[in-house]
Parts: sequence; structure tokens; C-alpha cells
Amino acid sequence: HIGFFPYFTETLMEGLSRRRIGDVPESETETVWSVRERLPQDTHGLFQLYSAATPQQVRVGMGFTLDHWRDCQGPQNARQWVLTHQDRIYGWAAVWSLTGASEAEILVHPDRPEGLPVLMNVVLAQQGPLLWRVPEYQEMVRRQLLLRGFQEAAEFAVLVKTVSARKFSHAIAAVEA
Repeated sequence: HIGFFPYFTETLMEGLSRRRIGDVPESETETVWSVRERLPQDTHGLFQLYSAATPQQVRVGMGFTLDHWRDCQGPQNARQWVLTHQDRIYGWAAVWSLTGASEAEILVHPDRPEGLPVLMNVVLAQQGPLLWRVPEYQEMVRRQLLLRGFQEAAEFAVLVKTVSARKFSHAIAAVEA
């Protein structure tokens, strides 16, 4: 009644983040990838990754510009990694602590899906229970988590509301006064 409408759904996956030997075979391509902590200068490359990996209709509601995308980022205390190949960012993952569990997110470039297990292994090396919200457009992430023993616990509808904001123009401010 107040203008929110369902935009997309997310599945909450629950499991243990401890990676066991033999869960997923190591790939020969893992040596091609480099995983490192996120750096402040990665922001633009991460926004490019977000733009490539997120459907346009979702970006319109969740963050179409760099500033909007920054506003939608998770907690500042999150531990974050980037997946690179030849100095280009192809993936991002974050884990932050909640009470008794951790929450994770991951994003991998659609042209390089083979990087997903590499980055997921880094996240799953963390200890303890893990909650993972997986948007409906990240089906490959959901399948990988199911293969690693995660269970679907709940489904959420992400609601958005469109608002209009008056644009201030310095050029016509004198005329309006």
C-alpha cells in the first residue's frame, strides 16, 4: 500500500563454511587465478564486475550508478576478496559476522564462470556456520552451494520502491528565486 513492489527473490542457503578435502576437486585452472584482499582502488573494477554480472532490470532498482551501487554495499566490517586474472577483476566475495554465524555474498563475471569454485573455496575456508543469500539470477552459485552440502532454508522477496527527487539546477536557481 505504500508503494513497494517485489523485484526479485533470494534464497537463503545454510551450511558449514569449513571446507573439507575432497569436497570439490581442485581445478588445474586455479593456478591461472589470483585471489587477494580487496583494496580501496578496486572500487571501479568491482562496479564494472557488478554491471556485467547483474541483470539490467536488477541494476535499475538496486544501483545503476557507481554512487547507488556504493550505497547498497554490505557492512563495512566485511572481509572481502577479489578474484583476478592478468590484473583484471573477475570475481568478488565478502563475509561478515553476525551473532553466531557469518553471512556471505559472491559475484563472478559471467564470461569466466570457472572462477566461481576458486573464489568459493576462499570463502568456505572460513570456520563455522554460514548463511548465504543467493539472488535468483545467480543459479550457478546456488548449485555450487547445494553440491557442497548447503541447504535451502528460506526464500525472500526483495522489495523496492521508486521515488522521485527534485533535481536542483544551479543554472536556473536564480530564475526560480
